[in-house]
Amino acid sequence: MEIRFAVLTLDPVGELWAGWTDQGLCWLVPNPDEATFRSQIAKRYPRAELVEDEAGGARWAADLTAWLAGTVADLLVDYRGLTPFERKVLTACRSIPRGEVRSYGELAQMIGQPTASRAVGGVMARNPIPLLLPCHRVVQTGGKLGHYGLGGTPVKERLLELEGALPPRR
Repeated sequence: MEIRFAVLTLDPVGELWAGWTDQGLCWLVPNPDEATFRSQIAKRYPRAELVEDEAGGARWAADLTAWLAGTVADLLVDYRGLTPFERKVLTACRSIPRGEVRSYGELAQMIGQPTASRAVGGVMARNPIPLLLPCHRVVQTGGKLGHYGLGGTPVKERLLELEGALPPRR
């Protein structure tokens, strides 16, 4: 398996490492150093060959910018490397419409496992593609935003605001 990669800069998230295959995006994480990125991706894809691709990265940056703006409805995701449970949870998460949020418990109900909200939270914490598998749309019961691995709670709040799920900040 070949994974192409590049560093992207996306507003409001900042610099991210992106990895993709011929099937779609498979990795999107905050910008650690390259050795950390390689180590992280090797844990999920131990046999992958990593190939740097700045031109492909520029295309993904443009596509993700359009997705963030709501002008592109969907982009390809490569689900290989996920466990069946992770895939089930993240597929359900991806179905949450732009501008809406669900609680971890509601997401557990969506997958037919209403007592699995903690396990769902664990999957959200390990989400390899936090924008396209939009875990920022998953909040705690009662509406508290909770943590967001792609830049913390302020970025999660800003993404939800951009999508119309929160009133604009003053």
